[in-house]
Amino acid sequence: EALMDAFSVKYPQISLTVEKLQQYMLTMCNKRSEKRQWCDDDNEDPLTKKTVIEDRTYHRLGNLMFILSFGPVHGQVRHIDHMNPNLQICLYMSNHCPSTIIYATEKDDDDDDPTGTSIDSCLDLLHHWEATTTGCSSGERAHVPFPIQTLLTTMGDVVLSTKPYAKYFSKAWQTLNAHLANFGRLYQPVSHSLFLQECDPGTTLIAGGANHVHAGPPAKGPRMFAFAIGIPEEPTKDSCKTTSGGNNEDDHAVHRHKRETAVDDLVDEENDGEVQYSPALLHIDLCCMLFGMLDF
Repeated sequence: EALMDAFSVKYPQISLTVEKLQQYMLTMCNKRSEKRQWCDDDNEDPLTKKTVIEDRTYHRLGNLMFILSFGPVHGQVRHIDHMNPNLQICLYMSNHCPSTIIYATEKDDDDDDPTGTSIDSCLDLLHHWEATTTGCSSGERAHVPFPIQTLLTTMGDVVLSTKPYAKYFSKAWQTLNAHLANFGRLYQPVSHSLFLQECDPGTTLIAGGANHVHAGPPAKGPRMFAFAIGIPEEPTKDSCKTTSGGNNEDDHAVHRHKRETAVDDLVDEENDGEVQYSPALLHIDLCCMLFGMLDF
């Protein structure tokens, strides 16, 4: 409020309030939802060619904050925030603001290149590790120890909340598969990055709450932007449906969607982005979890 009051004193011809910013951000979230209709190809099941469709209305904000820097700052390490189904909203408020950097990862359907496929389960990660070279000049494939192979093939869907080896981990660690569905993309190599060199005041960027790899950019001078989380109403049963591109009527269409959102069904706290992982931290925590499992 003090920041808005200071702005109003300096620019009395502009009526800017926190309430107006909040309403604008919610409006932008709902416009995005209407345009996309939640028919993203990422939700399409490769077996049935069905897509999960969800109509969401964003009704409130969380973590509203104004972020200011008064000089040059270093950029963030690339990471993923635990957000789904919420949205991240960034409203730039100063001149020449660099935008958030979005990282595209190597992901394709080439069976001869397992490292290019999506990593969103324990089995995906095991295949990725098995296909990764050790870095030796001989190009020798890495060997995944048998106990780790066993854990990754048998423990992916075990609920961790009551397990002693998960006692000191975040509640976001509900199952290994659910956690990798949220953060596993960090294991994939980066193919390229996308960002805007300069954003004018009023530019608004909205990021989906799924597994998007991103980072705050470095800045050469002062900057200011408003940040918030867009929180949707819970979708009704009638608003969740599937569309089919073929004759296969199996229920595989929603399998991946359920796996990606399983953690959200189990965690009773808002996914406000406070749980986040960088590649190194994810690997350290996952190894600690696996090594803890070996003791039990």
